Amino acid sequence: MGLPGFHGHPYEFVLPCSFDPAKILLTCRLRKRLDDARWFVATILRRSMGRKSERRPFVHLRAALLKRVMYGHDYAAVIDELLYAKVVERSPYVVRRCSFGYRLSQRYINDCHVQVEATDDRLIGRMRALHEERNQQLSDRMLPVHHALREQQTRLEINGEVAREILHGIPRSNPFDVQGILVKDIEDKRFRFNVGKYGRVTNNITNLKRELRCQLHVNGEPLVCTDIACSQPAFLGKIIQSADRGTAEERRAEGNEPQRRSIYDSNETLLLCKDTMSRSTVDCSTDHFLALVQSGELYEFLLNQLPIIGTRERLKKRLLADVFAKRKANSHGSEYPSAVEEVFRKLFPGVYSFIRSVNRNGWEHENLIRELQREESRFVIETVAADLMVRNPEMFCITLHDAIYTTPANVRLVEQAFERGFAATGFRMSMKTK
Repeated sequence: MGLPGFHGHPYEFVLPCSFDPAKILLTCRLRKRLDDARWFVATILRRSMGRKSERRPFVHLRAALLKRVMYGHDYAAVIDELLYAKVVERSPYVVRRCSFGYRLSQRYINDCHVQVEATDDRLIGRMRALHEERNQQLSDRMLPVHHALREQQTRLEINGEVAREILHGIPRSNPFDVQGILVKDIEDKRFRFNVGKYGRVTNNITNLKRELRCQLHVNGEPLVCTDIACSQPAFLGKIIQSADRGTAEERRAEGNEPQRRSIYDSNETLLLCKDTMSRSTVDCSTDHFLALVQSGELYEFLLNQLPIIGTRERLKKRLLADVFAKRKANSHGSEYPSAVEEVFRKLFPGVYSFIRSVNRNGWEHENLIRELQREESRFVIETVAADLMVRNPEMFCITLHDAIYTTPANVRLVEQAFERGFAATGFRMSMKTK
């Protein structure tokens, strides 16, 4: 029984090698639900793969989903046994906010993964129905360029043995063998492709460690990456520049033009903030910010002001958490202090004010990040990648957020597509190829 879209592979569960539900579900009734337990654990493992492993966040699973796939009369009992055996841990249910959250126990963190084929026909049928429904939902969000990119991904290969040797050298970067799972998926041609609610594409290399991407190849040729320098601040600059152009009525008219509308959700918060953006907030410091992000030099500039931060990567994380997506620390509205936020606010007061307006002063801290994802997808996917697919339908390319990977012979084609995209949007950014 093949899983649709997974090239004829059977329905399988990816599990920690020491997990055996037969040693946990001991009653006659629950011994019939071994595949239910495997599906539950495999779902937690898969959904946690793209998250910051060092924080081990919980995966929130709604009861409606669990009852839809697992056996309705026994699903709670199966989960209770897994909790009692300390296979998983659970976070509290928060009324009207989120369902129970689950994560694998620390006892499995050093386990290699194994693949176990499903045998329960009832569960297989429910898995198939859920998969087909999600495929239809995905299809509704996909444009022709998405279909082309999904097809291109099937040409991807990896030097699995070398990749696993690399993983042995970085054990802390591979909890629960999540990177080993990703490597094996590419080896076995188990390709995944999704277009998120805010336009971001995820695929088999989205969560693959940078150290492993050098082992990717197509027909024996290694891959080369071209991406946008300082991308998230650059897309913020693009939003600010567009917000400062024309009247509010003109921007609304542009948003109503069919050819300019996106397949992703609109954001009324951002529209309101664009309406209030004026030359009173777009001052010389904002012009300086735009110049820095367009040249790709913002992070280096901020590091000079914040030597205590140390590295570019740490600065990027702090800028994202403390400025672009800072949330209220508690229900009383207090916030934690941040040196990065304070320096950014002093250097770029107009930009800082715009960010705070979009994020409702931290009460809706994800607003800006969602809009940056929309801008990124519109440009990298719908503009640059779409241009490449039309002009060079046979060339290999795969996207990773703000980057496009291709073979060395096609790098110049990718760079030219980026240049055409900058010219079409009227906002130039800096590229880097590596």
